This record gives sequence, C-alpha cells and structure tokens, in this order.
Amino acid sequence: STLSTGEKVIQTIETYPPDIILMDFSLPGEKGDSITKRLKSNKKTNTIPIIMISAHHAIEQVANESGADMFLAKPFSMNDLLVTIQQATK
Repeated sequence: STLSTGEKVIQTIETYPPDIILMDFSLPGEKGDSITKRLKSNKKTNTIPIIMISAHHAIEQVANESGADMFLAKPFSMNDLLVTIQQATK
C-alpha cells in the first residue's frame, strides 16, 4: 500500500499493521521523521521496522534521530532496497 499523508499513515498502520514501512522523509504536511517518531513511540506500532528513504543531504542523521531502523539515500538500486529490507527484518 502507498499512503500520501502522515495522518493516513498513522490511521492505516494502527488498523492494518504492515510487516515493514518504507518512509519517505518528504511527505506533504507532516514529514517522515515526525511520523516515524510517532510510530516508534506507540506500543501498537513500535516493533514495525521502518526504513527511511530520502535524497535529503543528512538522511542518515535524520533517520537515526527519528528512530528509523535503517535508511536509504536516493537514488538507490532495487538490489540496495532488497538488501536493506532483509537487514531490517532479521
């Protein structure tokens, strides 16, 4: 599933928890780091692995500060994505 706003993310994930979340930093409205912090502070969603993706110059720092499990800097290859997903779900 793809969701385009932070509020949709929170509502949907609490109802239908996914196995993993690919969180873009640049979302309209609430940014991905803020949504990640909310998800990681919620007992219902804090165990779901989150991979933050972005072309932001400091994505590693942003991902770490928000509590994301992993990060990927754009652009990335499909192989990089698959390896990161495997690492995040171990």
